[in-house]
Amino acid sequence: MFRELRFYDHYTSEMTSPWGLFLALGLNFILLGLLIILFPELLAWLAGGFLFLNGVLLLGVAWKYRRFKQRHRRWRDEWWLP
Repeated sequence: MFRELRFYDHYTSEMTSPWGLFLALGLNFILLGLLIILFPELLAWLAGGFLFLNGVLLLGVAWKYRRFKQRHRRWRDEWWLP
């Protein structure tokens, strides 16, 4: 089973699937830093919006990893445990 390339392709695609969410988080950090530099009087509003948006994005990452864990558990039960 582990000698088949299909297993590793599937595993790699599952582990790298939330890359877009991490990209959005990184761009959000950069944007917030620039906005705070340009508009320091709006710091509270920017920080609040930043925290809300990043919370939503991190919930997306957590959901994606939870699905991966469930798939792994199902795969393990089917293939490894009698």
